[in-house]
Amino acid sequence: MRTRGTTALVMGALVAATLPIMVPGQGAAAAPRRADLVVPVVSKPPGVARAGSSFGVDATVSNTGTAAAGSSSLRFYLSKDRVQGAGDVVGGTVAVKSLQQRSRKAASGTVAVPPKASGRYWVIVCADARKQVEESNEKNNCRTSKTPVDVDREIHGTLTGDLTFTEYRQTTDPATGATTTVDHTASASIAMAVDGDPLDPTFASTGSTYTREGSTARHEEDEDCVMHRERTVTGGGLLAYTGDPFTDDINGSITELDLSGVHLGINLRAGWTEQDTYTGRGADPCDPYSKTTTGAELTPNDIDFVETSRSGGSIHYRVESFLGDMGTASRWDEVEGTLTLTLR
Repeated sequence: MRTRGTTALVMGALVAATLPIMVPGQGAAAAPRRADLVVPVVSKPPGVARAGSSFGVDATVSNTGTAAAGSSSLRFYLSKDRVQGAGDVVGGTVAVKSLQQRSRKAASGTVAVPPKASGRYWVIVCADARKQVEESNEKNNCRTSKTPVDVDREIHGTLTGDLTFTEYRQTTDPATGATTTVDHTASASIAMAVDGDPLDPTFASTGSTYTREGSTARHEEDEDCVMHRERTVTGGGLLAYTGDPFTDDINGSITELDLSGVHLGINLRAGWTEQDTYTGRGADPCDPYSKTTTGAELTPNDIDFVETSRSGGSIHYRVESFLGDMGTASRWDEVEGTLTLTLR
C-alpha cells in the first residue's frame, strides 16, 4: 500500500519532468543588433532664396544603434510643413559612407530650388533615404530645420555685357570682273534691369549703347570707263527703349526657367551715304558721272545666349546663335560676346 508521502513524491517527479531544463548562464534569445541612423543637426537655411537657384545645407548623421551601418544616402527636402511627406520636393541627395555604432559624420549638400517654387518652405534632412540600412527604428531618420526659407519666384537683377558684330567678304564677278567688298563692324554695350516672373520678366534698358560703321563698295573697269559705287554706313548712340516692344531697339527674355538661357533682340540703326562715279578713259571714254544719295537702314538681330558658369549671385553667358529679322539669316558673319546676369 502506498502512503500519502509516496504519492506526493510521484506527482512531484511528474511535474518536474514537464518543466524545461535550465542550463546555467543561458537566458531568453537576445535581440538582434542593428544600426539606427538619425540626423541630430541641420544648419539654418538662408532666409530668402530665389526660385531656380540653390543653396547649401550642412547636417550631421549619427548612428545611435548597436551595430555598424553600411553606406547610405542623405536626402534634402523642401516641405510646406515640418513633416516629411509625399508632396515634398527633393532638393538633393548625397552619399554617406559606412558609420560605426555610436559614431557620427558631417555631411554637406546643395538644395536645388525648383523654378516654379514659391512661398515658404522648411528644409527636412533624412538619413537612409533609399532604405539601404536595416535599422532598429525606421521612424526617426529625419530632422527639420529650425527656420524656414522664403522662396521668391520673381527675379531681380541687372544684365550687362559687350557684343561685337563683324561682316566681311570680297567677291569677283567672273563675267564682268567687277569686285565687291563688304566690310562692316558694330558693337553694343548692354545695360538692362531684369525684374519679374521668370516666365515673363521685364528687361528694361538702363543706358544700352551701340556704334556701327562700314562700307560696301563695287568697282568695275573696262577700256572706256572706271565705275565705282560705294555706300558708307555710320550709326551709334543709345539703343532706344521706352517699354514699347513695337518701337524699342532692344528687348530681352528668359528662355529657360532655370535662367540658363537668355535672348536679346537688338536693332542697329544707321544712316548711309552712297556715291556713284563714272570716270572716262581710253580712246572713247564714257561720260563722267557723279551722284550722291543718302538714306537710313535698320538691321534687326535676334541673339540667343547660353549659360557658361555661375558664381555667387551671377550667371555668365556666351553667344550661342544669332539670326536676322523674323528668323531669316543674319547679315553678320560673326556675333560674339558675353553677358552677366547679376541677381540681387
